[in-house]
Amino acid sequence: MSEGKTNDQIAAEAENLLRDDGFLDQPDTFTIRPANLSELLTTELKPVEYLHAPHVPAGRRIWVFGAASAGKSLWAMWVATQVARGGRRVLFFSEENPLDEDIRRLKRLDPDPAFFHYVYGSGLDLTQSEHVEALLAATKGVDLVVLDTLTATWTGDEGDNAAIAALDRDLLLPLIRAGSTVIVLDHTGHPQAFVRRGGVNAGRGASSKGQKADVVLNFVSKGHGEFMVDASAKFRVGDGRGPGEMLLRVLDTQPLDIETITDTHTVRVNELADEMVRAIEDAGELTTNRLRSAVEGKKEHQTEAMNLLESEDPARVKVAPGPRNSKIWSPVLPPVPNQSPSTRWRQARPVVTDPQTHPL
Repeated sequence: MSEGKTNDQIAAEAENLLRDDGFLDQPDTFTIRPANLSELLTTELKPVEYLHAPHVPAGRRIWVFGAASAGKSLWAMWVATQVARGGRRVLFFSEENPLDEDIRRLKRLDPDPAFFHYVYGSGLDLTQSEHVEALLAATKGVDLVVLDTLTATWTGDEGDNAAIAALDRDLLLPLIRAGSTVIVLDHTGHPQAFVRRGGVNAGRGASSKGQKADVVLNFVSKGHGEFMVDASAKFRVGDGRGPGEMLLRVLDTQPLDIETITDTHTVRVNELADEMVRAIEDAGELTTNRLRSAVEGKKEHQTEAMNLLESEDPARVKVAPGPRNSKIWSPVLPPVPNQSPSTRWRQARPVVTDPQTHPL
C-alpha cells in the first residue's frame, strides 16, 4: 500500500488512470444524446413485418387479455408453433397451466423441436434482476418470446404503474430492441386502459399495462370452440387501425388448427337469425314487425337475418303473406327441448366438441 493512502484512494487513482488510457469509456454521469434527425428523416422505412398475421407484428410488445378458457393460451401456443414451423426461433414460458394439459395441446399442435423451445416450471420471477438477466441471455437470437402468464412469471404489484413501467423498461423494451417479439398473456378483472369493454372482460391492474403495449388483444369465449379476438383497442402498427374484431374457431385437425370463420358483421347476422328462430318457436307465429321487436339489433342486421332465414335449405321457418304487405313467420318443425338453433356457418368445418379432447 502506498504510504498515507487508503485502499479507496488507491482504487480511485487506478480507475482514473484506466479512464485516461481509454480502457473505461463509460461516462461518470447519465448523459442525453439526441438522435441524428436528418438521418432518421431520410431513412427508407421497410413494410411492417408480421411473425403471424394479422395479430402478431414483428418487434412489438403484445399484451393479451382474457378470462379463463377464453382461448388465449391455446391461441398463443398455436401462433408459436406456426412461427417455429416457419423456421423462426421461439421461447415459450408456460408457468400456469398443468404440465399434462400443455403436453396434450403440444401433441395436437405438433411443434418443430428445432425451433420451438418450451420452458415449464422454471420458477421465473421477473421482479428479480438475476432472473431478468438470465431471460435476456436465453433469448438472444429468439424471434418470439411468450410469457404465459404475467402473474405466473412476475410477482410484482399489478396495480402499481411504476412496477409495470419498470418491467417494461428492464425487460420488454430490451427484448424488442434486440429483435424479439414479445407476447404477454394476462387475466381480466378490472377496467383496463385501451380496452373498450369493462368488468370481467377487461384487463386487470395498472393502466400502464395498456399504455406500454404496442398491441392489445382482448379475448372473449363464444362457445362451440370459438373465441372473439378484439384488436381494435390499440394497434401501434402502420396506420394504427388494426384488424378489429375477428371470430376464430378451433378445428379438430391434425395438427390442430385455428381458422378465421368470417367477419363480425356476418357473425352478428347469423346470431340474430338464431335469436329469431327461438322467438318464432316460442311465439308459434310472429309478424315481421313483432319479430323485429322480439330481437335486439340494428335494422339492417335484422333485415339480412330475415333474408337468410327465407333462403335457408333446409328451412327452419315458414314465411307466408300477412296483412298490409307484412309477412307471417312460423316454425317448420316443433322446437327440440334444450337444443339451440343451428346455422350453416357453424357447420362449415369440424369443431372440437369432445370435452375429453377439447383444447380450450
